[in-house]
Amino acid sequence: SLKFKVVEKPTEVKLEPLQKLIEKENRISDNEIFVQTQTKTIDNLSWKPRVLQGSMLTPDRNDMSSVNLQVNTESGTCVIGQAEECLINDSTRKPGAIYEIIEADGQKFKVRYSGPDVRLEKFSILPESDSDFLPDTVWDIQVIKDDQVSRLYYKINYSLE
Repeated sequence: SLKFKVVEKPTEVKLEPLQKLIEKENRISDNEIFVQTQTKTIDNLSWKPRVLQGSMLTPDRNDMSSVNLQVNTESGTCVIGQAEECLINDSTRKPGAIYEIIEADGQKFKVRYSGPDVRLEKFSILPESDSDFLPDTVWDIQVIKDDQVSRLYYKINYSLE
């Protein structure tokens, strides 16, 4: 004799298509990096850039105040940086908010920035509206330094159109 249980037929699990695509670049020591945020087509799916994130590590604590990021749009508008004309110069973290809304090149962006003079300087740039995407453009990320050691990391998050 053999015992067995009768159970309902298990439901089939359907796997959803990939909803996010991430492109990363690590340990960049250059002083100027050009990052393209443009639509990508993979397997007949259109992926649009949603978020540009970056971080810069300054290993030597003595160099923190003399090594800083500057992020410019393709037209040359300074979004993040220490120069007076930059739209954001300091940390965007304030009571009740972590992003600052800015307008550059005719589009509104939410920008998050750790501020200067930290060992790990970080930023995020995304469209103000949750339904929008970053423009097809080239961002100019500059590491303002002399001969100090620094490493830049960036990633772009893409979403399906």
